[in-house]
Amino acid sequence: MSLYAGQTTIAGLTLTSPLGRGAFGEVWEAARGSERLALKLLDCRQRPPSEVAAEARVLRTLSGLKHPHIIQLHEVHAWERYVVLVMERADGSLEDLRQAYQEASGENIPPRHALDLLDQAAC
Repeated sequence: MSLYAGQTTIAGLTLTSPLGRGAFGEVWEAARGSERLALKLLDCRQRPPSEVAAEARVLRTLSGLKHPHIIQLHEVHAWERYVVLVMERADGSLEDLRQAYQEASGENIPPRHALDLLDQAAC
């Protein structure tokens, strides 16, 4: 099954645009009414069912974690062949920041700025 913009998934969420892809799944922007969220769709076809079930239990537990410097995980669902993580939609990524530094100065993120970001996540 291919994912596409306009596709309705679960819990009233409609895929709007792809944000990224990794070895285990895809990340899409999704809309629920006027709310914009990020959906991480983890493809479970290559994983044993017991491993997928254990992953879902851990993710549900993590959904209770709330911190101003960590993307909020709102919900975890099973849909088609995916475990779907419904998350807060970030304005950008670390890669976006790295590219902005590259364009402005020809350099990567300065170590001091990277340490500041790590400090925020650790607090």
